[in-house]
Amino acid sequence: MIDHQLIDIKRGKADRDKGMKLAAWGRADILNEARAMAKMICISKGSCTIDDVREKLDITSLKSNQQNWLGSVFRDPQFLWTGEYRQSAIPSNHARPIKVWRFYEKKADPYHR
Repeated sequence: MIDHQLIDIKRGKADRDKGMKLAAWGRADILNEARAMAKMICISKGSCTIDDVREKLDITSLKSNQQNWLGSVFRDPQFLWTGEYRQSAIPSNHARPIKVWRFYEKKADPYHR
């Protein structure tokens, strides 16, 4: 029997978002560096994944509990999910699907100020 008190998608999303903020708190410098790297990769290759960012910044060797802030890299309006997934190449990720992102630079609309 399912305990319906344990099924609450809104609470789950709120808890996830809170956890991501906590993980990124105090790491603005490295988070900004990771976002800049993601932007550079997207511009040069057209898209990227968090694996690409980890590889370029050489952060694949950190312990998994030290990498929780990585989930916040693409939580920025300048990145758009392509709708595509790739399997992670990080062995500890067990080939789980990860999102593919592209960089989107919003241009100013001259008709709306």
